[in-house]
Formats: sequence, structure tokens, C-alpha cells
Amino acid sequence: SFLGNLRKSCVVEARAHFNNSEPHLLRCSLTPYFDKDGNPIILYLTSHGHKPGPQAGMRQWYVAHYTGESWQFHHIAESTNNYDSGSFYVEGLTWTVIAPLEAGPQRWGQGGEVVAYTSTDQGNTWKKTRQYTANSPANHCYVRRPEQAKDPFYAFWADGNPELLSPCHLHFADSQGHVWRLPDTMDGEWATPEPVSFISDEELRTLSR
Repeated sequence: SFLGNLRKSCVVEARAHFNNSEPHLLRCSLTPYFDKDGNPIILYLTSHGHKPGPQAGMRQWYVAHYTGESWQFHHIAESTNNYDSGSFYVEGLTWTVIAPLEAGPQRWGQGGEVVAYTSTDQGNTWKKTRQYTANSPANHCYVRRPEQAKDPFYAFWADGNPELLSPCHLHFADSQGHVWRLPDTMDGEWATPEPVSFISDEELRTLSR
């Protein structure tokens, strides 16, 4: 398939890029995207081991971008688990990753605190621009992008304690850092989502500057 061949091409180039200095690095490919010119972008993370936990150290997030002539690889940030997952947004020249890139209360479990990192130079440099969650009782994980995402339904995910059986809540967020939680129970066909304030509006404004 097209996507299968795309990933194979990227993997071959990634091996050549990383193997000289880190021959035992494992890579987990997330989802392919495309830049404004139709060139592919692949978001992925790397780990020094297949098991979760501190033994393999921090997991590193990268973006692989095919420029039309060659693959370019750029570091974004780091997280604590092999199975952390986030979503990628291309809006003209602005690229954004929304993912659990900060450690949560279950530090080495899947997920963490959700933040956004943004690049305006095709992935060469990245800056933290949004703090979606903070001081949470449980990790947030598996951030997904709705198809044709539109505010305020811009990203959604679940939370929960990955170390034991625990309640799980569904959240969604807009592009500006505001978060809502879906009700645990519904008495009818419709229910109103509950706004959740993990950080103050002033902190949101400070990050967006």
C-alpha cells in the first residue's frame, strides 16, 4: 500500500540516520501526515527498550519530514513511556503536536500531562505553546485528532491510572488549551460537557505569547 511503502522508505532512512551512534534504538511509528505541498510527515518516538519503566530512560519524540528530495529528522520533546501517543496538526506553515509529553502522577506508566508543542519552520525547532493538563490525579493518554478537527472539538483523549483498575474519563479540548470532560453518566440522549480547569487563564495566555 502507499502508506506501507511510505513507512518503509522512512524507516530505511531513519536507520541510516540513527544507527551510527545508537544501533539498539527502537522506533514506534505513529501516524503519517502531509505538509502544505503534499510531502509526507511521520510522527514517531524512540526507546532503548521494549519494556515500560525507567530502565530504558526517557523516550524521544521526532518528526520525519520528506522535503521532496530527502528525509529530514527533527527532535521535538521527550516522554516517559513507549506507548505514549499523540496527534499532529498541519495548518499552513504551523505544525503542532498535542501529546502527553510531561510526566504525570504515574510517572513511568502510559500517558502523562497533555501539552502542545509548535513549530513554524517545518519541524526544525519546537516550542511548548499550550498546557492542557497539570497536577492531575491520573495520567492522560492516547490523544487523538478528530477527522477534519474544528474548534472546540480539536483533540480528545482518556485518563486513568495505568498501574491499577481505576475510573476513566473522556476529555476533549480546543486549540487554545481549554479542556472539557464528558459526564460519567447520562440521564438522556444529550448532556452538557463539564469545563475542566487544570491551569489558569493567565497561564494559558502566558504560554501563547
